[in-house]
Amino acid sequence: MTVAARRTSHPRRALWAGLCGLALILAAVVAWIVVVMTHMGGYPHWSDDSVVPVDGRAHRVEVDGDRPLMIWTFDRTPTCTARDASGAEVPTEAPDGTYRRDGGAADWVGFTVLRPSSDSVEVTCRGIHPSSRSLVMVESVPRLPARMAGDGPEVWVAVGLTGAGLATLVTAALLAVRRHERRLDAPLAPTRANLGADSARGTKG
Repeated sequence: MTVAARRTSHPRRALWAGLCGLALILAAVVAWIVVVMTHMGGYPHWSDDSVVPVDGRAHRVEVDGDRPLMIWTFDRTPTCTARDASGAEVPTEAPDGTYRRDGGAADWVGFTVLRPSSDSVEVTCRGIHPSSRSLVMVESVPRLPARMAGDGPEVWVAVGLTGAGLATLVTAALLAVRRHERRLDAPLAPTRANLGADSARGTKG
């Protein structure tokens, strides 16, 4: 690679890095707008099939593959039991962390994990008082860790885009500064006028 080619490659790399950084920041802004609009009023991702009334009756819930289920409540913690397709009681266990999701007026809290061996389970929940009525949500345990699961995956997509965009812009700035320093340190190339003057002096001498 010639000197001229090396000189033009650095500004191009800095330019492309800057453009990529700006594109990532723009995508992050769009992602944050989506997050704000979809999370107003609480966590928006409950499916209709996950709703189980706290009424002392059995309600069928489908199982997503071999993933365990988590029961969420926003009210007083009810007593819930589950049975698989064979009628056997499904063992319950406490979650491995504090799972919370914003519910607007109150947070949803994951309080029980089920590990069924069938494609569906029948969940029965009872309140503290026989006349109490409430709802729980039964869905697969989030794939994200407990501290991240409450925000939803789109929040962390926005965070990742923001971080990648800022890192790319910093890289572009460093490339531009490095190129500027090289230009200052490089020796000045002789101009035609200087060459002509030097040759004239040599002829006279």
